[in-house]
Amino acid sequence: MTQPALLNIINGKSVITPCMAIRISEVFGGNATFWVRLQTAYDLREVS
Repeated sequence: MTQPALLNIINGKSVITPCMAIRISEVFGGNATFWVRLQTAYDLREVS
């Protein structure tokens, strides 16, 4: 997990893909499913 990749996610310039969710879970804990669900919830909120 690089700093630019993380900053892109935080700034909304990139999404959390399943592959990225695995990397995030390794760094910050939790599991990949949590991070993918978080992205899905965000995407649904943006569409509404």
